[in-house]
Amino acid sequence: FCQFSSEYRTRRPGRGAMRIALGLCSTVLGLPWYSFAKPNGTVTVAAQGEHAEWTGTQARGKVAKPGVEKAREFFVLPGAVPHLQEWQEVAKTTVFEEHADEVDNKAAYEKYLISRGKTTGEGKVLAKVLKPLVFRVESVARREYSCAECVVCHAYLRSYQPGERRDNPPHFDMEAYATFVASLSPASNFTGGIYIQQNASRASGEYLALQAGDILGHRYDLSHGVEVMDGGRFTIILWLSNSPGACAEGHSPWYVEEGVVHKDPDALWNAGLLFKRGAAGFSQSHEKAAQMFKSAADLGHAQALNNLGLAYSEGDGVPRSPEEALMLWKKSANLGYVQGMLNYASTIERAGEDGAKTAVEWYTIAAERERSPTGARYLAEAYTVGKGGLRQDYEEGVKWFLRAGDLGDTKSLVKAALLYQALNRYAESIRLLSRASKLGEVDALYEVGRAYERGLGVSADIVKAMKYYGMAAKSGHEQALQRYKEVKEQVGQEL
Repeated sequence: FCQFSSEYRTRRPGRGAMRIALGLCSTVLGLPWYSFAKPNGTVTVAAQGEHAEWTGTQARGKVAKPGVEKAREFFVLPGAVPHLQEWQEVAKTTVFEEHADEVDNKAAYEKYLISRGKTTGEGKVLAKVLKPLVFRVESVARREYSCAECVVCHAYLRSYQPGERRDNPPHFDMEAYATFVASLSPASNFTGGIYIQQNASRASGEYLALQAGDILGHRYDLSHGVEVMDGGRFTIILWLSNSPGACAEGHSPWYVEEGVVHKDPDALWNAGLLFKRGAAGFSQSHEKAAQMFKSAADLGHAQALNNLGLAYSEGDGVPRSPEEALMLWKKSANLGYVQGMLNYASTIERAGEDGAKTAVEWYTIAAERERSPTGARYLAEAYTVGKGGLRQDYEEGVKWFLRAGDLGDTKSLVKAALLYQALNRYAESIRLLSRASKLGEVDALYEVGRAYERGLGVSADIVKAMKYYGMAAKSGHEQALQRYKEVKEQVGQEL
């Protein structure tokens, strides 16, 4: 099996090196519009009509897949983005829209160019540069995956700029048969970027040093994430379906062939998720979902172990068994999957002081090694009340609530602010509340109102207090609405 070029391999800061097989490779290209040149492992995409020729050295990589000999594979086509300079100008001038990310429903800054196989208005404007990219990606996918009908189903520009969300936690692109990522930004423009997971633990991730113009290709089974720590990055993401029909209908039939038939653990897990939801052409069946999770779990799939644990915990498609759920979550946790850690720890925490101590150990691993905002919040709560062998320590509580906030849990910023008040550090409290309110945290608006009403870190100002109570009330905060009415009655004033 050909191996992955060391020039693309960079160590993830603060992480152990990931064992990706290294080296260069060439590949025979089977479709008629390709030609193959053997010297130096060169791959050529021959010109066809309006589509220009491209020649380059294809680099490959792989990481182990649980329970089977088959690997999770990926490759890079260096400098393969057509019309790179035009795309770079497009990215700089695009007004990105805030969408809910498919991974965690948090804000992402994107501009869709193709949706369900149809070009959007913006995509039509960019047809001159979009068509050659789509042609190249589809051509490579059809050859690479022996998928004669592979088509780009969705394509969008994504921005990771200062002031925007610049991370995307480890995930699989379950909506896609294959994913292609076209890098538009020079590597010198940012620190970090896309990373590839060796296993379920985020700590196993290693950055891939993509240069402007490089294209990364992989299947749905590659766990990866994004973290831009400094600077900014633009990419074009293209999700492919295995046929125009599957794309148009929003179906994912490949999980049946690769999961149910060939027992691929990643396909089995995805099939389980789709059976559970009744989505992408899968009729809803909690029993079938549990069967898929079990088949993948038996192969050592960390995420499937967690999902099967949830099924036993809730009696969802299987007889309810809290004991079985706990055992499965522990296995998932030991394989490095952070959600398995949190489910196991939050359950065992209720089993007396020894259980609480074990839970705190897992929360610490989740917070420190896995950089989980939920793990950091649970650890902060343990310090705040002094449980699991920890002494009560508001300073440590603040530290971990702030860590959770920095990782995207805005409610933890409010909790840190309230601990600052308990420590009589009111100026720091109001700064945090202001930050959280600007991020849309409704509880923060209510607490800013209370601060103005009571003069905590700011000069007492009942008018401003009512303003913030009113803002929180309009967003559905019941306590804010009640307090707004009470203050209004007391002062006899309307804003």
